Amino acid sequence: MTTETETFGRDTLCLDTLKTGRYATGKRVVAQRCYHRLITPRGMLRGGADEQNFGIDLPGMCGGAVTTELEAAIGPRVKNELLKDPQVETVSVSVEKSGTVLDRTWTITVSATTAAGPFELVLEVDSVTVELLRVD
Repeated sequence: MTTETETFGRDTLCLDTLKTGRYATGKRVVAQRCYHRLITPRGMLRGGADEQNFGIDLPGMCGGAVTTELEAAIGPRVKNELLKDPQVETVSVSVEKSGTVLDRTWTITVSATTAAGPFELVLEVDSVTVELLRVD
């Protein structure tokens, strides 16, 4: 019988800040990788072709003029980015906008499944930042 650590590996716990001496394993390590995919602008990782195709610039995408095309594109672009992770089996994305034209905020809820079970990420995005509200 394989354990979650053998299946998914482990990594230092690091969502927004490094937590030395603490590790993420199981579906939590996959959730952490997914979060990093959503906060890392494409092309910012060093390495080969896989690293050059890693990430999505959520603040850049969400900070522009709000159009019906943008509203329709955020969910599918997030989903497509997260499905690049081989340990993510399914993804559903919910996107809600709030605020004014000059101060727009997007709440993005990601529900994903892995072989170790489901997880959920809730993010708040504006034109400058991505804030992790919850990871379960």
